Amino acid sequence: MEIMRVTIKSIAGSIKSLTAILAAATLILTSCRDDAASTVTLYPVVSSNVETVVETRALSSDYKAFEVVGTRIQAYALAFNKYIDIRVSGSDADGIFLRKIPGWTSTLEVTHDLRYRVYAYSPVPFPAETISFDYNGGTPKLTFTGLSVITETDPMASVAAAGGTGDTPATDFSEGSFSIGVVNILTSPKTKVWLAMNHIYSKATISFVVNAGYNAIRTVVLKNATVSIPTGILPGLSTYTFAKGSSPAVATWSSSDLNGDAKSIDLMFGPTAEPDLLDLSGDPEPQPLNQATLSASSKKFAWFCFLPKSKPALTLKVVYDIYDKEGNLIRADQTVTNANILANLTSVAAGNNYNITVRVNPTYLYQLSDSDASLELIIE
Repeated sequence: MEIMRVTIKSIAGSIKSLTAILAAATLILTSCRDDAASTVTLYPVVSSNVETVVETRALSSDYKAFEVVGTRIQAYALAFNKYIDIRVSGSDADGIFLRKIPGWTSTLEVTHDLRYRVYAYSPVPFPAETISFDYNGGTPKLTFTGLSVITETDPMASVAAAGGTGDTPATDFSEGSFSIGVVNILTSPKTKVWLAMNHIYSKATISFVVNAGYNAIRTVVLKNATVSIPTGILPGLSTYTFAKGSSPAVATWSSSDLNGDAKSIDLMFGPTAEPDLLDLSGDPEPQPLNQATLSASSKKFAWFCFLPKSKPALTLKVVYDIYDKEGNLIRADQTVTNANILANLTSVAAGNNYNITVRVNPTYLYQLSDSDASLELIIE
């Protein structure tokens, strides 16, 4: 097994600390020979790198280890004659790259001595009712139905691919080019394939902070925090057309209205929650460990991705307890909501990370009693 690498680039910007991320992956073609089938199996290992500057269209080859267990990438390898640009569709292949411990497994095998173009998307399964890939006469695209409006995964699709046997690609590695060259089972050293991938959804990262004056006299302990939408599906056909030459990739969203069941993201106990979010000390005492104590310093909770067709109206709901500074429980199992946490964004775009800080604020700070003030969630 060899190494697939993923490069992540970010573009700093905007008053809301937006971050646009470009992810790139590198695959290695192993020289595992099957005399009967003459196939080459593609084995990946993923790595990543974060940039803080805007880069040119030429993609970076600077990588470091990125090994997210459970990562599943769907790859399509389209076959062409080794000498001229004629399709050999009977030798097309597709497969899954799956990250396990201690490394990657692969189900993708391609045919020796043919030229290949590689297209990919992640995750598998994708947050849609259906997804299909079509080369479409030289304009490859993905077609989706029933896209989830919010998701705990990070949907991506490739924008470039390249191949070579050294430390840098031997074929063109720029957006809109997908040729990895001729796959030769006898090649030594092994042939590498670089994949560049773009985010299809927008991302929101949620943090909480308590009003400083209120925090001086009370402690807010969150027991549950969720983001939800009452109709969580975009029906109809949506597409992602892969980049081609100087033409960038294009996502086209269905014009249908949202429908389907409600969808909820758990910010405390879900898969994207910060690993050190929940209390480890039980402060104030007594507290079970499945709670999060807020303070006047911002604390990151979790992230989720949302469909950038428009700003979906997402509701934030928090269940909390209030303690005094001696650790006495003042109020238990209180609920507070904010009906549209994306309202402050002027626009949304795929690949942007919107850092959203939720300030927990009492509705009347200077009239506290044992019944205490109710709280509101102010989005910053």
